[in-house]
Amino acid sequence: RDGVVDQVFIKVGQTVNAGEALYSLK
Repeated sequence: RDGVVDQVFIKVGQTVNAGEALYSLK
């Protein structure tokens, strides 16, 4: 396990958070 995996999970988490924020605006 190295830092690249953490970076990917961080990116996915940010994307999910953004999607939820956009969804809640509707």
